[in-house]
Amino acid sequence: MITMDYKNHLKTGAIAGVLVIFSLYRDISIDPAEIVIYSAGIVIGSALPDIDHPGSLLARKLNIFGKLISKIFSHRGFTHSLLFIIILIIIKNIFKNYFDYPDSQLFEFGFLGIIVGSSMHIFMDLFVGNGTKLLFPIYKKKIYISKIKSGTKLEAFFIKLVLIVLCILLLYYNDKIII
Repeated sequence: MITMDYKNHLKTGAIAGVLVIFSLYRDISIDPAEIVIYSAGIVIGSALPDIDHPGSLLARKLNIFGKLISKIFSHRGFTHSLLFIIILIIIKNIFKNYFDYPDSQLFEFGFLGIIVGSSMHIFMDLFVGNGTKLLFPIYKKKIYISKIKSGTKLEAFFIKLVLIVLCILLLYYNDKIII
């Protein structure tokens, strides 16, 4: 197996998501509904880049649409690139700037969660497996920082290390959290 487990993507995405939301909204009160929508976005975003893999959780849940996406894009290709993240940001900003409806703030929080979860997913895949086509379509070869094999003790150690670092950053940079 060369792909990282969804649960590990979710764990790292969730902790990074908390770090991001508290950093961006340090002095602003956040509505509980916004946190719920943001968290749902993190869950979706943590799975979204793997929609290009026919065996992934999201591709299986989306059935025919998931199969179509996995046929169009190679695994760890477009949906694991900076271009993909940029497109998500553009979509979020289009809705934010051009559609004014009562729940637009909730949509923005949800899409921010998707962006953070997807970004963390792509970042983690640079370490586990064979890397990603991060600079697609400019550079079509996979880029990696390391090639840790999935399912190994080294991967488990690496995931724990990343989670610890994210938690330390969260505690260090956030004065809202009481220790």
